[in-house]
Amino acid sequence: KDLIGWDYAATACGQPWGCYAQVPGHSRRSGLELAGHYRVSPRLDLAAAYTYTDNSVSTGWAAVAHHDLTVTATGEITEALSGDMSAHYVADRPDGMEDYAVVNASLSYDFGAGRTGYLRVENLFDKEYQTNKGYGTSDRAFYVGLRASF
Repeated sequence: KDLIGWDYAATACGQPWGCYAQVPGHSRRSGLELAGHYRVSPRLDLAAAYTYTDNSVSTGWAAVAHHDLTVTATGEITEALSGDMSAHYVADRPDGMEDYAVVNASLSYDFGAGRTGYLRVENLFDKEYQTNKGYGTSDRAFYVGLRASF
């Protein structure tokens, strides 16, 4: 009861494209979440997480995807260089939204003394998709940086 969700038709917040609003009636969501981790070798780990959501919402516009799967491989390439790659797949979405899969990857280099350099690529294959109806996501994006802890 009293779920708050995005309403494209609401204008109470002063925006013509909608805003968060109270979902009338009762909402019910249930499902299953599974997660696992497997050490393939001392230098390679695999992990996966899956969520199945069965939702029934009185108005229909607060529904979420039924299937959400992420698979990640993390590896140590050398003593100082490590990397990971993950694939995220979302399917059976509400409101006729298309399923999508997106891949992200990163490399990190440990310079020692609490300093790490990194290169991260999000949306590696430049997939065009939306996580919410009407809101686009970034094209392929590169991030380069240096982390320090002291």
